[in-house]
Amino acid sequence: MPLGFGYNKAMTLEWIDADWLLSPGQPPQQEGAVGVDKTSGRIVGTQARSERTEYKDASGAYFLTPGLINAHTHLELYRPEPISKQSDDSMADWLLNVIEFSRNLTPAERLQNCLKSITEMIRTGTTCVNDITSTGASLEALSQVGMRGIASPEFFYPAHSDNPDVEAIVERFWTFKKRFAGHPLLAVGISPHSPYNVTPQAWSKVLSQIQPEVVHSHLAETQEEMAWFQQGCSVLDKVHETVLGRNFGPIKSGVTPLKGIAALLSSRHIMAHGVFLSDEDVKILVQSQVSLVHCPRSNLLLSGKTITAFKQWHQMGLVIGIGTDSRLSCPSLDLREEGRVARQQHHLSAKETFELMTQGSAQAIHQENNLGAIAPDFKADLVLWWSPETDIENPYETWLSPETQPIMVWINGRIVLERCL
Repeated sequence: MPLGFGYNKAMTLEWIDADWLLSPGQPPQQEGAVGVDKTSGRIVGTQARSERTEYKDASGAYFLTPGLINAHTHLELYRPEPISKQSDDSMADWLLNVIEFSRNLTPAERLQNCLKSITEMIRTGTTCVNDITSTGASLEALSQVGMRGIASPEFFYPAHSDNPDVEAIVERFWTFKKRFAGHPLLAVGISPHSPYNVTPQAWSKVLSQIQPEVVHSHLAETQEEMAWFQQGCSVLDKVHETVLGRNFGPIKSGVTPLKGIAALLSSRHIMAHGVFLSDEDVKILVQSQVSLVHCPRSNLLLSGKTITAFKQWHQMGLVIGIGTDSRLSCPSLDLREEGRVARQQHHLSAKETFELMTQGSAQAIHQENNLGAIAPDFKADLVLWWSPETDIENPYETWLSPETQPIMVWINGRIVLERCL
């Protein structure tokens, strides 16, 4: 048992001690303890640590934080290295490689990929994901491991029709919804893939017949997508032919992808990427209470750029979380690595970076009253981190350092990772 952690397994109330408690909206607390009700899986409160438990491995410092929240993932799409994208490759070329990779996966391989993704995330301090699933495999894997998440079955619908046939999409959603109804850790959303792969009519009709936790989509991710909306044709035609068996164009060209679906938006919507959003687009998102998930490393791979007005959009009232995307476009699922890239890109402080990965992502997935902070009645999703440093001036800087590593992880008050130093 490491320094800074103590509890009585026979008791319903468990106190977790640390040298530092870090939580958004609160100043760092030294020598603190967090109380967890193991029956409900919720935090009961915090207090000063009554005594320091000494062990032989007493060097270093221990931090207790909320679990990190990865707000945009594809757990089924896992491989050791991303699918490369050369400078002269189009987005369509890369997507066709992704399609081939996904289509060749067996059901067993999809489940194993999900388990690999989840394992990597828990080992790096993530306790909740907002996932897009092709087959529902991520729901099965999350349930097996006991990780918290929202998983949204993905659908495509390109056929222009005033009365699209979405029965199969709706039935599939309700199959997952009923199967996981009442699950303490899981919720089911829906994922219209993107405005360039789903018509507004189909998007609207599906949402009118279901009750998803969230509506999770891709938006304004690449220049090719923007060209498709502006000009009605682009290299994405190759993707449509492969995935959908036909070409189709936007109902109305000359608009941004967001404006093409603006009338459909609600506070349930979560949009990933947003690299090419305009300030006018952002105003629509804010007015519609739609959140954005920033994926810095995936954006760099696929579009060669990142969000340039991050702080400005935040000041405009846009809720922004952070995600890694899948292992096909990101070299790791370590959210702190993603955060360090975002920090460099947007000149964030260590404290702002910490808040982005906790409170920011909780707000982005509409769970700000349950996750992302150490507070009474919040879910007991917690991470105990160890740092070799002993002389700490800025606890956020020390926590964000690559040398600081998670050694214990709780989800809903249950230990899912316990490491020896």
